[in-house]
Amino acid sequence: VIDGVSEVPPSHQAPILDPKAQPHCTCSTASRVSLHNTVYSACQNADAVVILTDWEEFRTLDWASIQSSLSLPGYVFDGRGVINQKTREMLTEKNVTVYVVGNGVEWERDLVKDSVQESVQVA
Repeated sequence: VIDGVSEVPPSHQAPILDPKAQPHCTCSTASRVSLHNTVYSACQNADAVVILTDWEEFRTLDWASIQSSLSLPGYVFDGRGVINQKTREMLTEKNVTVYVVGNGVEWERDLVKDSVQESVQVA
């Protein structure tokens, strides 16, 4: 992922947290990358959060704290399904769009679709 940062425009930075890879990281695009020791510092003023691992520490984050530090509207791309439904609802209510990558559609649309299906089945 860090090597893919070369696609980031020179005027932007990609804050990155990877506790297992960072000690071994040699990055040729250092001016476009800021390495962080905590999720919370990496998310400060970020436009989006991308989750690429399902490590336990990412399942127990304080999403209210992260949401309050994001630039809004914010975006979360959950590539490992670590954000539970209650947290997705809270983030959506706070102007943060959550995409559960691999589902093919935005989570909020899934919720609406499920509600419509339930009302049709009841009728």
